[in-house]
Amino acid sequence: MSEVLGPLIDSLPPPSQSPARARVCVFNRAEDEGITWVRGVEGLFQLPELTTNASDLIEIAHHETPLGLSRRVSTRIVLPPDGWSAPDGSERLSRSEMLAAFRRFEAHLEPAALHAIEPDRVGGVEVVSAVRLFPLRTPTLPPATHTNCVFVGYRSWILVDPGSPWPDEQQRLLQAVERYAGRHGRPAAIVLTHHHADHIGGVTALSERLRLPVWAHPETAARVRFPVTRLIAPSAGALDELEGGPAGWFVGHTPGHAAGHLVLVRPADGAVVAGDMVASVGTILVDPDDGDLTAYLASLGQMIDWLSARDKGATSPVHPAHGDVLLDGRERLQGTLRHRRYREHRVHDALSRWDALLEITRDAYADSPGAHPELARRATLSHLIDLERRGIAQRESGRWLRA
Repeated sequence: MSEVLGPLIDSLPPPSQSPARARVCVFNRAEDEGITWVRGVEGLFQLPELTTNASDLIEIAHHETPLGLSRRVSTRIVLPPDGWSAPDGSERLSRSEMLAAFRRFEAHLEPAALHAIEPDRVGGVEVVSAVRLFPLRTPTLPPATHTNCVFVGYRSWILVDPGSPWPDEQQRLLQAVERYAGRHGRPAAIVLTHHHADHIGGVTALSERLRLPVWAHPETAARVRFPVTRLIAPSAGALDELEGGPAGWFVGHTPGHAAGHLVLVRPADGAVVAGDMVASVGTILVDPDDGDLTAYLASLGQMIDWLSARDKGATSPVHPAHGDVLLDGRERLQGTLRHRRYREHRVHDALSRWDALLEITRDAYADSPGAHPELARRATLSHLIDLERRGIAQRESGRWLRA
């Protein structure tokens, strides 16, 4: 008996690809006088912006969002000018109070604000306490150009997915790791979300240079050419404590995009290191050669369940491998699942008019003229295989038909 398709839901809007925009924010350096902070969108605490002419102001810091992220801002941080007053609704907190709240997971900080508190911080983006995105240029799939290496934790911290194969990027990462280690101690290990080239390209260089062990799922270990020191195999549907890693972090197995895909979860604030389960730049490809769309959709549902215990309106900051941190991570996971169901409907509808993969792909992606043709073809094939498995489509002599 064939399965019936679920309800059709509209696709997600495309992610922002805006270039870095310039802005000026004020900051009071005197600890005893406090800092004026403004609560921004999505729970962020932001430096108040200046609306007057800022050309003659004294700049004390500058922060620019690194390449590889879509919401890029070039922020000048200046001393408050004479007569300047904070916007209505602002809060006055000292640097130490603000940093303490950040480290207790009680506040999310805009990167420029965190940089203003501690100007000597290493590069990257840390919006959520003890989770830092360090984008590295990698041979990844378009439209992404970078893969986030993630620094997780402050003690017994770990590096997730050092993916760049290029020496200049590896050197940038090494310098960042050494600076981070100077503040928080040596990292405990390199942890891999999965085996794809844009996630493992720098593993050998970094592990040999720093003598770090590599942790990964057994399915990942079977697909890489370097030794994996420790195998992590969480029970199906379960979150297991990440032993030997930073306190409060758990690991779950989320197969589909790759057989050995892992995600890291911190239940205290719903923070997730998601690998390639979701992205804020482009969409996730489940390649039929080494992926399984049926398993991927189930894994998305599992991640949503893991985050469902959080209060309504509470953030669940998901850190993808490609793009920005998603403070509305639970909703974005749900949106990713809806988008895949939407594409499934378009593929199924195209089967009523075409039976060749090329024509089915063109029809199913007619709403996305900018889609890469080969990536669209592979994604369509994954959907067809999933529909076939569920008894909704079938193959006959190289043709695809509705069941």
